[in-house]
Amino acid sequence: MSAAGQSAVDSRHRKSDSTPTLSGVDAQRLLEGRCQLATSTAQLPEKLKAAFAMLTREPEFSVANPGEKYQATDVMTRHKLPIRRLVIAGNCSGYWFVHSEHGGIGHGYALVFFQTDSKGEMELVWGGRGFYGSSSCAELRNAIASKKFADDPPFYW
Repeated sequence: MSAAGQSAVDSRHRKSDSTPTLSGVDAQRLLEGRCQLATSTAQLPEKLKAAFAMLTREPEFSVANPGEKYQATDVMTRHKLPIRRLVIAGNCSGYWFVHSEHGGIGHGYALVFFQTDSKGEMELVWGGRGFYGSSSCAELRNAIASKKFADDPPFYW
């Protein structure tokens, strides 16, 4: 683990809803280093998909790929469409991230980071919600720095 990554993990604290909170600087550091991007859900590890499904309280991982149809509004047009669509995902220095858009009555975006724990399972490191979609790590770093993703209110992922 890099020194930057260690700093990010050590500075977090847990709120009552178990959502980790990081300072903006520490959250930005999760996107430092060499990043391998994933532009399809098929490129994501199964353990990451399982952790994401648990976080979003879905029985299984259900995220549309970029450009695919998903349930963008609260009006049901087709049953079984996912309510989330991948914007971008990847791994930066051991931290997996998933940036997705969420349809429904309150369309928005989420950015969540996971890392492998000592048991080999994925654990949530940080997450935030907002109204900003980004297609690159640089844009995501800037969005975190300018607080376009809020991590303080309790919310449903």
